[in-house]
Parts: sequence; structure tokens; C-alpha cells
Amino acid sequence: MISPETHGKFAKGALDLRLQGSKQYQMDFSASSTYVPLNDDSVNYGFNASGELGILRRLDFFILSSFMMSPTLFGAKLQFSGDPRVDAKKGNFSAALSVAGGSTNFGRKDNEDDTDIFDGSVDEIQVEMDHQDVGLILGYRWSDVFNRTHYLCWKDSFQS
Repeated sequence: MISPETHGKFAKGALDLRLQGSKQYQMDFSASSTYVPLNDDSVNYGFNASGELGILRRLDFFILSSFMMSPTLFGAKLQFSGDPRVDAKKGNFSAALSVAGGSTNFGRKDNEDDTDIFDGSVDEIQVEMDHQDVGLILGYRWSDVFNRTHYLCWKDSFQS
């Protein structure tokens, strides 16, 4: 999650390490049909990193990396209410808009192994993902001691 407070200074930033969960679905290519349902398979977890960098007092650039198949997102956050992180005190309400995007692609070919799920029906598959993300982030700083806020986040993501 991204804080609604910007860093408030040029080149001031943060780097976070986080555990990311990813729900995986499996496509069944055994049927000879153009309709291929997705089967709920499993949840995988992996570590990823995110970073924010202050550009202007109320503008940060950020990156949300993904070590899984999801695209890495590059974005900007504009704080329009409340004090930036350098000035924020207990009781600070803050609000920001975020916009991000990224893309990735990968492919796989049949490896001629009898246990391969592609065996006999699909020779090659190519996947391209584009991800756009728009968010409204609202926060309340509940303590001076901790440099974090608890916040509500509304985000809408578009993937193709």
C-alpha cells in the first residue's frame, strides 16, 4: 500500500520490502474447444520491493516491482490535502491521487515432454499484460512516533 503522504522534499524517499501474494489460475487445454475455462489453482507468495522518491513538495514518483508474472508499475502520487511526511504530526488527515502503469510479456513453447500440459494441442503461447492503476488514497496519522499512516485506499486497476 502506498501512503497518502508525499515525502515533501526533492530526492527524499523510501524503499520497502514486502510479501506479495498472487492467485494463479490454470487453463485446461485438453478439450478441443475454443472455450477454455480457468481452473482455480493456488496462491503463490514472493517478495517484492517498492520505492518512492520525492520530486516536488506534493509530488512523488513510485515504483511497485513484481517478482512474479504481474507487470512492474511506475507511477506518480499527488497529495492534495494534509501535510507532507516531513511536516505531518499526529492527527494529520491526508489525501492523494495516484496513477500508475506497466506492461510485461512472456511466452512458452511445447517442450515435447509427455507430461507437458501443452503436449499435442498447443505449440506455443504468448501472453502480454498491460496494467493501468488509478487510486484515491485517504489517511489519518495516528501517532508522531511512527512514520506510517493507517489509510483507506480505493484503487481501480485495468488489465488487458
